[in-house]
Amino acid sequence: MACDNIFDINYISKYYDNLGGKKLFKNFIKEFNSKTDKKVHLYYSHRKDIPICALPKLKILLISKIGFLSFCYNFYFYVNTFDYYNISISQENLKTIGKCVTSHEIGHILDNSISNNKFENSKILTDIIQKMIDYNIDISKNDYYKNNLPKELEDSVITFKKNLVQRESTAWEIAKNIINFKNSKEKFIFDKIREYALATYNYGDLKTIVKENNLEVLFKYRKYFT
Repeated sequence: MACDNIFDINYISKYYDNLGGKKLFKNFIKEFNSKTDKKVHLYYSHRKDIPICALPKLKILLISKIGFLSFCYNFYFYVNTFDYYNISISQENLKTIGKCVTSHEIGHILDNSISNNKFENSKILTDIIQKMIDYNIDISKNDYYKNNLPKELEDSVITFKKNLVQRESTAWEIAKNIINFKNSKEKFIFDKIREYALATYNYGDLKTIVKENNLEVLFKYRKYFT
């Protein structure tokens, strides 16, 4: 690990509490609301494990302590694997991470194309299910996604990823235009978080897509009536 104080990862929760937890995100949202024409609201949970996400139509940012800390742990282990990166684990940097992810989720809310993107996303998922049925893919087998999938199905998986990455990339571009970087260090952290986030959306396979989008039930339903 390139990070000099990687073992300080055990102090992330303490740093987060020192920053105020919910209050930290309320302040970020207040700051971004002053720059946009959409008033974003916060739903925060101290106990539930809610991943950081946005509900664009309702203009709500969902976040939890567990979800944010989990993101921070994963980000630090990702970014400090490379010799040429060295983002120290500190209270100041944790605040910057919170600022960056908040700007990104607000970017989704401000994205006027997100409805069309989600509609296209649904069409792609429906196409994936239909092709799995057409090619008689047996999802009861743990390794069904490894057995030389038909090229048409693999192409649909790639199309799904491209669509998802496009949506995320748009949100990051909007975030870059509304965030105020205090210094080059904040800009560097923003760029590395963006890199990490987009890399995770490029990762995955058919099984991951089926699981994360709850396609098992719909697949079985459509197959039954086919």
